[in-house]
Amino acid sequence: MIARDAFETVTSLARDYPVVAVTGPRQAGKTTLARAAFPRHAYASLENQGQREFADADPAGFLRNFTTGVILDEVQRCPRLFEMPCATRLSTTITRKPKRRRVFRPNLCICKPPKAT
Repeated sequence: MIARDAFETVTSLARDYPVVAVTGPRQAGKTTLARAAFPRHAYASLENQGQREFADADPAGFLRNFTTGVILDEVQRCPRLFEMPCATRLSTTITRKPKRRRVFRPNLCICKPPKAT
């Protein structure tokens, strides 16, 4: 992997936020960066039809599968992950802007595991 300044940035952001969104052009190394920065996180590609269908049919069940954090690749292919009440934290975290909300669907999200209650 080519050394990138983004490595330090993404790992630093992940310490402070439950979800980090990584965006960029195709073939720019987003997935490589995320997997190198978070090797203990599970990986799910929503380009995979089976995973995408599961996430679309049961977003809450899909997200419950990832108890140790997850890298969600091609997450823009499953907008229901941003719309379901169970994913409110995911949606709110990446759409919040001061004094304004806007819909933002990144290519890749890195999510921390949920806190035990």
